[in-house]
Amino acid sequence: MRLQAKDAEAFTHIRTILERYHVGQPVAFERFPHGVSNISTKITTEEGIFVLKQYRRTISEELQFEQSIMEYLRSKGVPVPEIMMTKDFEKFVRLDNVLFGLYRYIEGETFSGKI
Repeated sequence: MRLQAKDAEAFTHIRTILERYHVGQPVAFERFPHGVSNISTKITTEEGIFVLKQYRRTISEELQFEQSIMEYLRSKGVPVPEIMMTKDFEKFVRLDNVLFGLYRYIEGETFSGKI
């Protein structure tokens, strides 16, 4: 399948972000159609499958709080994605004043908002 110009640009952008992690080179990606507060992309690399979240928020303290909740839930056995650390041991990347977080992909269903 031939990449369209915007796909090629997105792939270059993804590669630039992933260079900051120990996850190998990207080989494929697809945008998730859902997502109210963030843009999420499923990325397959040489090392596995991950989800790259592009946050609409730019305040790192808010993201640190969200990620601390995820880590707590994960420690209690709740199936939430593992937060991937950068090569510099950071939990997110700032690129052009946009924050990105990388998570290990887990199979599941999109949360509908109903419990």
